[in-house]
Amino acid sequence: MIPRYVLTGGPGTGKSTLLDDLNGKGMGSVGEVAEFVINGEMIRDGDVLPWKNVLAFQKRVLELQLEWEGYMNDESHFVLQDRGVPDGIAYCRVGGIETPPELTEAAKRTNYSGVFLVDPLPELENNEVRREDPEKQLELHRAVREVYTELGYTPIPIPAMSRHLRAKLVLDRILAWPITPRCGGMDNNYIGAAPC
Repeated sequence: MIPRYVLTGGPGTGKSTLLDDLNGKGMGSVGEVAEFVINGEMIRDGDVLPWKNVLAFQKRVLELQLEWEGYMNDESHFVLQDRGVPDGIAYCRVGGIETPPELTEAAKRTNYSGVFLVDPLPELENNEVRREDPEKQLELHRAVREVYTELGYTPIPIPAMSRHLRAKLVLDRILAWPITPRCGGMDNNYIGAAPC
């Protein structure tokens, strides 16, 4: 199995930039599904958008996230992806909606080799698809960390620093990381659960 690592955190923290900076260093990559869905919906003037229909949006993101995570490049030493399945739970919580059961179950089945929590930058990077104000960005950042922790992961913080240093920190950590399953989880009842 090829090790899979997740870059996560609040919106506009530089995850996509970090993924771009690391791309091509013997790794496969998975871009951000949510941004892909938003861009597609905006082009076709659709309603499956987080500011119009959070539930439908999260269900569509989950569907595509699972599909994209299913693609593996056998020539890659590892895979690095922009967000993981559990991010959707954080967005549901902050959006004030009940997490769909299929999202909860899919999150419990994840088995990422590691999770990097990309800390907010001093300046919020917003664009047409990222509309959160700084308070919402931080709320989402905290919620994402909480969800991954509940699932038994120990997110490694990537502080706000230069792009080069962020990329070096992630790559150095991946190369030094022993490949072990996560421990615990929301209910400890999944294949491969390790004791904490």
